[in-house]
Amino acid sequence: MANSLRRNSFSEIPLITSHCRRCQLDIESDPQCNGRTRILCPFCGEFLIRPNLPNIQQLKQDIQRRTRDDNINNGLSLRSRFSRTFNRIILRRQNIINNNGTTINHRRDKNITNVKLPSIENKQQANEKTSKENLTSLSLPIIATTAPISSIDIYDCESFQRLINDESPDNDKIFAFFSMFYSNFVYMIESLTLNDNTKQINWKYLEIIHEYIIKNTDTISRLVLKTIASCCIREVRSSEYTFKGYTILILTPVFDDSSNNHIFAHVLRRISHFVDHEHQEIVSLLQTLPVDMFRSTVHRLQTFVAINLFPSRLNNSTSTFVNGWWIPCAIRTLALFNVANEQLNRNLMNYNEFIIDLLDDIDIEFEYHLWLKRSTGLNGRIIPLAEMAIDSLNYIDGERDYVEWKQRKSRGIIGGFTFCQYPFVLSINAKRTILKRDSEQQMIINARRSMIQKFQNKQTPNLNMLFLNLYIRRSHLVLDSLTEVTKKRDDLKKKLRVTFVGEHGLDMGGLTKEWFLLLLRDIFLPDYGMFVFYELSGVFWFNGTSTDNIREYNLVGILMGLAVYNAIILDIRFPLVCYKKLLTPAFITEHMTNLSKTKVGIIKPTLADFRTIRPDIANSLQYLLDYDGNVEEDFGLTFEVSVAQYDTSIICPLKENGSKINVTNENRNEYVELLIDFYINKHISKQFEAFYYGFHSVCSSNALLLLVPEELEMLICGMEQCNLSSLAKITKYENCDPNEDFIKWFWQVVEEMSSDKQRRLLLFVTGSDRMPIGGLSEMTFKIAKISSNKCNINDLLPMSHTCFNQLLLPPYSTCEILKEKLFLAIENCEGFGIE
Repeated sequence: MANSLRRNSFSEIPLITSHCRRCQLDIESDPQCNGRTRILCPFCGEFLIRPNLPNIQQLKQDIQRRTRDDNINNGLSLRSRFSRTFNRIILRRQNIINNNGTTINHRRDKNITNVKLPSIENKQQANEKTSKENLTSLSLPIIATTAPISSIDIYDCESFQRLINDESPDNDKIFAFFSMFYSNFVYMIESLTLNDNTKQINWKYLEIIHEYIIKNTDTISRLVLKTIASCCIREVRSSEYTFKGYTILILTPVFDDSSNNHIFAHVLRRISHFVDHEHQEIVSLLQTLPVDMFRSTVHRLQTFVAINLFPSRLNNSTSTFVNGWWIPCAIRTLALFNVANEQLNRNLMNYNEFIIDLLDDIDIEFEYHLWLKRSTGLNGRIIPLAEMAIDSLNYIDGERDYVEWKQRKSRGIIGGFTFCQYPFVLSINAKRTILKRDSEQQMIINARRSMIQKFQNKQTPNLNMLFLNLYIRRSHLVLDSLTEVTKKRDDLKKKLRVTFVGEHGLDMGGLTKEWFLLLLRDIFLPDYGMFVFYELSGVFWFNGTSTDNIREYNLVGILMGLAVYNAIILDIRFPLVCYKKLLTPAFITEHMTNLSKTKVGIIKPTLADFRTIRPDIANSLQYLLDYDGNVEEDFGLTFEVSVAQYDTSIICPLKENGSKINVTNENRNEYVELLIDFYINKHISKQFEAFYYGFHSVCSSNALLLLVPEELEMLICGMEQCNLSSLAKITKYENCDPNEDFIKWFWQVVEEMSSDKQRRLLLFVTGSDRMPIGGLSEMTFKIAKISSNKCNINDLLPMSHTCFNQLLLPPYSTCEILKEKLFLAIENCEGFGIE
């Protein structure tokens, strides 16, 4: 009866409610659960704010009063039990006793565990009777703290190597070292910076420690994991040692094993919860990492995300819903590595090495619309990159948002965490899908708007109003294109359809490709003077002295925008810096339409950027920077530059009174910066503004915020490499068999073609000499046999349907005839044929 009464009495004690600052949720916990309330939030992993303990004495008196009458015979014993139980609850709440009932002599402050560390000698004495080989019986104190260290041996790199390479290594000292190294951040950092006046981390020393951990997996690894786990569940004062210590923790190779993800996740939680200035310090620290260590840690984070995002596919039982804050914390930490890499101009890794390929299988459209909703201002417009906190370091509450996203998605509600907030992990294929879907949606919206307007005006709608119809004369290609685009500017976001005047053909995509090809070829001719071709770099650049072709520059921008909008690949040879300028800013709003007030395409160029345009001048500037002699006397330069204009040259000052300022050893860096800025920004400002606004007048998708310059170039130009050796594997045949002689001869001829001939063949069949982004695997190629009873089959020429990537090939009698006719066709493929 006493046991029953005790259960009923305890059930009347109210639950203790703790608060999570990050999730803004109240978490209820039973005070009778081991005498403690919940420590960590189950959703984001944040430490909970625990309220003051309720009046336990009052609760005890109420319970005693209720049970006194029914338990008069054994009331004393029951009161003793209650008293002992509640006293233990109070003591545990004040951290005066531990779970084993042992009294400890320190009190824990609200935000810090600052415990005086025991000396190594005491640890060794305590373990004299235990086995040196059995880690589980080693009872070293494991304390997460940044307390000052005293009376502890600190090993530098050489002394540590002597310790582990000794013929009879002292396991107690080794265990004590690893226990202290991974539990006390002061000890860790001081060990790695010993004998270094600059206090730079000795990464070689850390690599030696990692190698020893890998070699001793069954012993040291378990100790390291136990120590790191202790660090993650205790509050530590934020300091320089703290963020450095946790950064070093994620480099530990024990986390390569996915079975340790539960500990790794808490380390990532710690890093992701640091404030902005601490994240900046972490970025600076990551920039000093060796390349191999940097790359292996990035791969570890990518694997962590993949395993927990697709546990069933990778035979992992971890539930992403239960541990919903794991992935956002990992992505946020990965963002720090990406920022560190970007600030070093990708000297450590290429931008595409941060991509997580498995994210191609997620619902990317849902992710994009979720991101748009999150990034929408109160006035309903999409906030551009310049105004939106899309910077990886400023993104907060990712853990709470991920849980919210999972919960809302199950109910069909949009909101919360999205991978689009961190576009560096998305592949070009995922971003292309987003752009394609976004373009299709805008096309439908504009077509619907035109239809509604017709009905409102009581006019009969027709199918032509659903398209951007351009009627072009081949003899006046540039003039007609400029006139049509200007006249139909309001229809630019409709599906493009081109008709060549005087030719009978239905545009299913082939005529559009041909129009792009012919128009761009004419515009880039030297006769127009709009662009200058530099043979050393093999690229075109804007002619800063061409001030009479502003409308044509705008037309080129519109063409590039239409190409992206309609998924057309163009053969345009611009340097990468052009696409950097196009994405600066990546999105324009309605108030940015005045060319005179808004400066666009202005970047801070580097010498490497300038080298992609004028490598000859860039090499001369590099020589100037490296020159050891007297620059002023030996070079005789001033702050001005000579620019060719038609048959003459003009002198342009790089700064005010530049002709009177000599270039010296002290100001040569400024001279180089001003010269590069002149060529890339100032000299072509009017031309590029017209080009920029032409592009963004069509391709004003918010998805551009997800792109880097290299990806934008790939979307516009495709892949330049052309190797058709694997084309036969994806080819489909109509009215013929791949074993027929003329088909075998065709592939034999293709194999023997030069790269330039293969590009011509690709142009003849598909309308573009560039490969799609995904390569041949994303391309369709068809071969159909044609025959004629009216003439000799050997007199026919191959033909093509560029709309459908279809080659119409006659069954020639010999391989030589096939080669002759095929080469004749691909060299003269301009104009409307069988289509």
